[in-house]
Amino acid sequence: MRHLTLWQCLAALGLGLWTASGLAVQDSVFDAVTDARARAARDVLENSYRAYSSEFQEVATYTREVMHSLIENNRHLYVIKDVDQCQFTPDIENRARLVGIAPFEYAWGDMLVTGTCVRKDEKLGLSYFEKAVAHGYAPAYMKMASFYERGYLVPRDTKKAFAYMKTAAQMGSSLARLGFADMLIRGYADEAYYVRAYTWLYHSVFVDPYQQDKKLYVQGQLEKRMPMNAVAMARASSLGM
Repeated sequence: MRHLTLWQCLAALGLGLWTASGLAVQDSVFDAVTDARARAARDVLENSYRAYSSEFQEVATYTREVMHSLIENNRHLYVIKDVDQCQFTPDIENRARLVGIAPFEYAWGDMLVTGTCVRKDEKLGLSYFEKAVAHGYAPAYMKMASFYERGYLVPRDTKKAFAYMKTAAQMGSSLARLGFADMLIRGYADEAYYVRAYTWLYHSVFVDPYQQDKKLYVQGQLEKRMPMNAVAMARASSLGM
């Protein structure tokens, strides 16, 4: 089977070609090109274009739900930096700074505090955690609880730490409820909170093995501090649902 010349392929596609002398190529040049060959040549070029275009397709950025899930599993910084190579940094900043979406405020704050993909700026990062708190984002309350408990970026204040964690737990965060119960067995408040904490924790579900093991440990510690009838009532309660 005779191979087509470049000129014949391009001619079959209807592309106008000109000779060096400026005259149009005569129709006789195209006479030997069949319709089948023309379609084959067109398909080759179109397939090449599609393959080229696919390399430059825009990659979908994080949704609010995806970012929240990453934060809940403490994988947001790893995914942003190591998996996605910091390519979505401007988008995260814009949705935090310009739009004010809480999960992105949290992520942007953490990026600034840790220097992930950006120049480290702890003061500015803290302000974004505070913005996420103002928007009622439970993980931001937990982060601020951690800061106040450790005295990191803010003065150490165990009462504020406990208050932030309790608020996050009241919002329904399973992780916050685990943190709240953990703070209780470490002496952050008295037994007045035990039944509530135990009820929340008993009805919380954790997929992560470490979190599940910690739940069972903390739950057991609370049981030792509670009357058996209180434990039974907490297990039967719907408060934690």
